[in-house]
Amino acid sequence: MKSKIFCCYSLELRDYLSSKNIKYDAVGLNPNSYKMFWAYVKNKELNNELLIWKGAKK
Repeated sequence: MKSKIFCCYSLELRDYLSSKNIKYDAVGLNPNSYKMFWAYVKNKELNNELLIWKGAKK
């Protein structure tokens, strides 16, 4: 089963998504790594911006 949540561990990506008016739904701390993450509910807008981000990082 595919997850409906995208967990972002990148501050740069979080800032990019925020600049596109995409808001995270929750923030948390990974209990294994103690790294902060931002959780987004997956949708078409988020998926499109993630593809753009991935393409820009190549």
